[in-house]
Amino acid sequence: MTKTGRIFVFRVSIVLLLLLVVSGCDSGRSSKVEVLSGSAPGKKLIRVAASDEAYVHFIKLAEDYSHKSGVQFDISQAQGKDILGLIEKKTVDIGVAARRLDHEKLGGSISYIPYAYDGAVFLAATDAKVRSLSLAQARQILQGKITNWKEVGGADKEIRVINRPVYSAVPMSLGNSLFNGELPRAGSSMVMETSESAYQAMRTLSSYFAYAPLSRITVEHFPSVPLTIEGMPPLITNVPAEKYPTKIEYSLLIPREAPPEVIEFANYTHSVEAVHFLASIALVPVGGKMSLSACHCRATEGTFMPTRGSSLAGTFTIAVVPELGAIQQENRYSGISRLIAEEMGMRTQLKHLESYERVVREFQEGRVDTAFVGSLVYGQLHERLGVVPLARPESGKVSRYQGLVIVRADSGIRNFAGLGGKSFAYVPDTSAGELFTRLLLSKSGKAAEREFFSRVARVSTHADAVQMVAEGKVDGAAVKDLVLKRMIGERGKGGSHALKENIRILESSHLFPENALVVSATLDPKQSAKLRDILLSCDKKEAGRAALKVLGAERFIRTGHEDYAKMYEMAQEAGYSFRKK
Repeated sequence: MTKTGRIFVFRVSIVLLLLLVVSGCDSGRSSKVEVLSGSAPGKKLIRVAASDEAYVHFIKLAEDYSHKSGVQFDISQAQGKDILGLIEKKTVDIGVAARRLDHEKLGGSISYIPYAYDGAVFLAATDAKVRSLSLAQARQILQGKITNWKEVGGADKEIRVINRPVYSAVPMSLGNSLFNGELPRAGSSMVMETSESAYQAMRTLSSYFAYAPLSRITVEHFPSVPLTIEGMPPLITNVPAEKYPTKIEYSLLIPREAPPEVIEFANYTHSVEAVHFLASIALVPVGGKMSLSACHCRATEGTFMPTRGSSLAGTFTIAVVPELGAIQQENRYSGISRLIAEEMGMRTQLKHLESYERVVREFQEGRVDTAFVGSLVYGQLHERLGVVPLARPESGKVSRYQGLVIVRADSGIRNFAGLGGKSFAYVPDTSAGELFTRLLLSKSGKAAEREFFSRVARVSTHADAVQMVAEGKVDGAAVKDLVLKRMIGERGKGGSHALKENIRILESSHLFPENALVVSATLDPKQSAKLRDILLSCDKKEAGRAALKVLGAERFIRTGHEDYAKMYEMAQEAGYSFRKK
């Protein structure tokens, strides 16, 4: 059965690209990678059949391409085993596979073009109380020889194995890489026909053992713990090593006599723009030579190793919130993360989280040690978990920000009351977005958003909220002033990009401390003190000044709980509770 996706409208750009030759399939024979060139005149329709493991991210890739082309895509979801037949029957123009295929299976009429890599990881339900397994234990769970989590040091609960059909890409990759063949399975395991049904089971069941692509669990939150296997954590930076997590290869399958618009899209998947986009959705682009550091705007893969040895074990994890896009955030914070790794003498990982709510959950589940967070998230973390602030960046003697309510300059709306019955956007769990909006609603005598606005869009980033107002998708938004200023500075003046002239500010909030580095209450106080000292002194060292420049700051300043007093006052006036959501 196939499921038809959305249709996207594109404009074609011409890119001539030599596609990379990748290593052979698991049998040792080489997969053939074609050299394609061409252009796509006019508006065309490209029909695509995507494996269900690749379907979600491929739709996102097509949406990104839709801004650059004049082509329409008709995307359908299909089982991987059926894709070659659909191409041979000319039912579709492109197939999207989630596993490496033998050249002999392709025949001489289909070109094989890998475009991204992913990892397959094992997952345990949070109530299983397990964070790591040996490979032998994982194998015995899948075989049904271990049936209770207490047998591997976890809770006294029956293990519920969530499986996929043997012909699906992820179990095939796991079986080939970790089990020298087919993935073993217990007779009592639950076999889910599609990946989405497996993910839904993870959201509803308890005490389960499952597996999934690493990209999905990176950008979405499942109530699960990605398991360390044989001491190797499930990090995307391990994917090129072909160890654990198991590597998954996403590829395009294209008829040898493909029309020019199909060839042009294949070329695009290896362009600089596509490399950036694939990296932002937690995939390792082939165009980046399996290393995000190969891209000219990516300084690192997100994991930083000190040049000297250390007695400290494990990985120190720093989370960043989605104030901007993932690539911009990585660019801003990678220098500071590298500096911390060097000064503390331990491996440091920069972890991008897709929502502010996710930051709180990651702290609760012990997955992060520290994070750069805004005021409202700090309040939640402090009141619920005792998280402590250490330092925040300062630039031009500015270390605080405001919430702004903005509208289009030509909207005719002059004050917050004028937004009654209109559409509105903000970022949940932010002082500039949610808290400021709640305060203004409280002052207007409205207890609920639905009593005032016709529609509320809760978006992931302040930049998204600004963009929605600029494009007329909403009438107003509550945003962070520093983000608006940064966007105005990046776009400059002229034409449709003149944000400064197109936006009117209606309301401004009190000042909040700029995003501060906060640490878990369980972190060793000596390490917390050392981390604070590193930040407060980094403007006195060349490497520190370089990291600060990329961050857009001149120095870090000491930050304590007392700096959030005004934010707490606003929360009390707005009736906001930090302990309940």
